[in-house]
This record gives sequence, C-alpha cells and structure tokens, in this order.
Amino acid sequence: EARVLVLAGTPIGEEVARYGPFVMNTDEELYQAFADVETGRFGTIPGSTERMRKTREANELRNKAGKE
Repeated sequence: EARVLVLAGTPIGEEVARYGPFVMNTDEELYQAFADVETGRFGTIPGSTERMRKTREANELRNKAGKE
C-alpha cells in the first residue's frame, strides 16, 4: 500500500530559511521562533524544553568538532 501527497502552488519569490519544524524567511526569524518556543510563548509540551536543550548542546558540540 502506498500513499502519495502532491502539493503545488505559485512560487512566493521570497527567501526561505528552514530548520526542524520551522520555515521562515530569514535565519533571524528562525532563531526568534526557537527562542519563543523555549520561553513557552507558544505554550508548553511536557519534556520539550529538555529535548530542545539537548539538541542545541549536540549541535554546538558537532559544530565545535567540525572547526577543530
């Protein structure tokens, strides 16, 4: 059994920045969205703050290892 979803639309002609569940126009907007989630501006999900912290720490370690 296979399921297929095809979406189409007119190009918006704008920059697109995406990471995880967020799609914005700029990296700054992405950073703000993550900050808003971390501070609970969009409500809270039990355990989400801890998962976000661990993800951020893992990304920082990965970036640091890539620079050495």
